[in-house]
Amino acid sequence: MDYSLDGNLLASGGPDKSVLLWDHKKGSPSIRINGHKYKVYCARFNETSKLLGTCGEQGELFVWDLAKPNQPLAKIQKSNLILYDFRWSGNQEAFFVTTLGSELLAYNSKTFAHLSSDVVTPGE
Repeated sequence: MDYSLDGNLLASGGPDKSVLLWDHKKGSPSIRINGHKYKVYCARFNETSKLLGTCGEQGELFVWDLAKPNQPLAKIQKSNLILYDFRWSGNQEAFFVTTLGSELLAYNSKTFAHLSSDVVTPGE
């Protein structure tokens, strides 16, 4: 879950495979985004709240332009991985996704190209 910069929208994902954008003032969903085929574990706004990154089971990773939420800007599939957290870099030039197996994946936020992968080992 994540709040938009202005605090008016809350993004959430869930087991029904959809992403909901909740109207904070009304306390109800205002937009339903469909595209995931599996459970959605994370939804994060970028710094301007114009883009939303979502990820979940079976390695599904999407980037959505909230001006056109019916068509993803990018869909990246990392089969057989569970992606459970999504974060935008501070300069908005990259985004990062972590897997249940402690792998960190980095992507270019403009081209969506895979930049790197690394396994995080406790104690390192």
